[in-house]
Amino acid sequence: MKSTTIYNSSHKTKEQLLNEFVVRTKQFELLYKDIRTSKMEHPEQNYLIIGPRGSGKTTLVHRLKYAIEEDRKLNRWLLPVLLTEEQYQISQLLNLWETIADSLEQEFGFIGLNTAFQKHLHEKNAEKKCYDELLKALQKNKKKIVLFLENIGDFLRKLDDIEVKRFREVLTNHSEIRVIGTSSLALESLFDYNYPLLEFFKTVYLEGLSQQEVETVLLKLSELNNSTEKIKNIIEKEPHRITILRQLTGGVPRTVVLLFEILSDDKTGDSINDLKLLVDRVTPLFKARMEELPLGMQKIVDAVAKFWDAVSVKDLSEKLRMESKVVSAQLRQLEKNQVILKKTTNTKNHLYQLSERFFNIWYLMRYGREGDKTKVIWLVKFFESWYSKNELELHVKIFTHNLEKGIYNHDAAGLTGSAFLSSGIVSPEIKFEMLETMKKSLPKEISKNLTMEEKDLLSLFEKNIANEKWEEAIKIYKEIKDPRFAYRYLGGIMFLRIKQFKKGLTEFEKALNDKELNYWRLFDKAIIRGIWDCLQGYKGRNFAMKYFTNEIKNDRKGFAIVLAEIFEKGKDFTNAEKFYKKALIEKYEGSSLSLAWIYYIQNKNKVGAKKLMKEIDESENLFYPIHYLQYAIILVWLDNYENSLNKFHEYLVDSDGVDWDTVSVLIESLLYKKQFNTTLNVLKQYGLIEKFKPLYYATLYHLQDEYPNEYLKMGDELKETVNDILKNIEVEYERLK
Repeated sequence: MKSTTIYNSSHKTKEQLLNEFVVRTKQFELLYKDIRTSKMEHPEQNYLIIGPRGSGKTTLVHRLKYAIEEDRKLNRWLLPVLLTEEQYQISQLLNLWETIADSLEQEFGFIGLNTAFQKHLHEKNAEKKCYDELLKALQKNKKKIVLFLENIGDFLRKLDDIEVKRFREVLTNHSEIRVIGTSSLALESLFDYNYPLLEFFKTVYLEGLSQQEVETVLLKLSELNNSTEKIKNIIEKEPHRITILRQLTGGVPRTVVLLFEILSDDKTGDSINDLKLLVDRVTPLFKARMEELPLGMQKIVDAVAKFWDAVSVKDLSEKLRMESKVVSAQLRQLEKNQVILKKTTNTKNHLYQLSERFFNIWYLMRYGREGDKTKVIWLVKFFESWYSKNELELHVKIFTHNLEKGIYNHDAAGLTGSAFLSSGIVSPEIKFEMLETMKKSLPKEISKNLTMEEKDLLSLFEKNIANEKWEEAIKIYKEIKDPRFAYRYLGGIMFLRIKQFKKGLTEFEKALNDKELNYWRLFDKAIIRGIWDCLQGYKGRNFAMKYFTNEIKNDRKGFAIVLAEIFEKGKDFTNAEKFYKKALIEKYEGSSLSLAWIYYIQNKNKVGAKKLMKEIDESENLFYPIHYLQYAIILVWLDNYENSLNKFHEYLVDSDGVDWDTVSVLIESLLYKKQFNTTLNVLKQYGLIEKFKPLYYATLYHLQDEYPNEYLKMGDELKETVNDILKNIEVEYERLK
């Protein structure tokens, strides 16, 4: 991982900082204008710069310090004194005056000031006497101070009530010192509402960088690293990556730079290891961020972080067992401190998440439970947003190749693999290849819990079965940890196709008994048909027949209609009728239409068929579009032409794909009933003339009195086919009388 000093002010020279100061310029101009135009003849406005760690507070106060030093008019009388947050020796107000005196003597030539302090240190009212010495020295040298006090909250918390009131008195009554402090938190997060200094400072917030500001920082970074063209190319051609980077980091400059260096130059898949190293690097920063929060806020941040996705007050209240009003109050304060981001909804129930997603990433990687899906969800979300589908799949292939070659980081491989396996945009085929390689290449303690999402396994399993790739299908089948209905059903098909009938029978029976079948009720016939085929392949047709007959006697629903369909397909209409009647008693869906169809095929029992059609009409019990066609054909047979054509129209409107063979049967049925004008109207109305030309000319043959020239247009190549149709019309007309 590369190292950078951009937005790490403590390691910069003055020249570096001035060169790299490209954002927070508005806040700088605001503060510097006030400093430059104030004469400090009276006590001036004090400021508090608030922003999360890494947001540029230290950089901003350094920039102000250097600006004062370089301003010839200001530096004659105004001295910038910068006290960093590491001033652990400052635990009392007296210590503050001592530290300022030391800075004045060392940096600005106030010789003897420390000596003057020494004679008062053990006296009563030492703080006041030392401050008076400081005041006297400033007035003697005609100087005033801008005190840059970093992490002012920590300093104020160390003061007792008397010192706080004294500090306020100094700033209120004396014009020699004005304070510009910095803090990660608003003062109301640290103190109660009666705190004397609560409203004493004017607040300047350092919010997350805008899209344009992120681009500005990255361009400056590219200038420092000699990669300007590369960054410009990303900004111009892939601006979504800048947006994602901003969202991931919350626009915190330090994190923007660190993450971009890792993620923009990842050719070998090492970015995850680099991220883990970065997590270790930022741990002191983020740990301090957590520890400076009051306990109640820490609990809320913990819960929000583990939700990852934006969460409501209601869900947080339930999770934390806290009252909603308490949670809401804490969230408002956390939002003010830029720790929490509120996502406004169109109701009063707004949603909340951590404002800096990388802070959330750090928290999950440090404190997420092993095996908890949230441990990798951040990485999945990042991969899917940062990379296109092709890019991400290329990364998975590189990762798989490196695993095969033994090139991987032990700590990062499991996390990376889990994220790739959970991605919704990587194809199941690529995932499965990677999973197999991981199980071969990685130690068992890493690979033992790795698996693909169920939907991916099912998709891949189904695809391999459809393509008859049985070896691959069996590999996937073995990967299934907890087979459910869909796997059982597809497993049955797989074993049936490879003629492992006993195994297929077992899978189909388990699928049929699975409680999930209630949600897949239209699959039961396919399962039962699979049972028949396996039984027949395993022990022969007679055994299968006995098995089915026994199931029907035991009132197993679905076996009768499947057996009826088997007999119908074999043209054994007598047995088909027998078992359709049993299915009708079971009230199995579609059995009424199937039985009526058998009557139509045999041209028998029109009375029974009419009764069945009436029941169907009343119940509207037609499940598939093809049923509408069958229904229409039966109605033609029953001389109910008007309703038949209505059903045909419904079929054409509702069907995604037209079964033209069955449509042909319907048109032929009209011709067999010598409904020639009706047939012609249907062919014309639905634009079917070209598709059914032989039927069209057969119709016109019988309408030559009305259309004498139309029939003559028929080509010679159609004569034989049309003549066959004309013969069939006469034969069927007599049969159907």
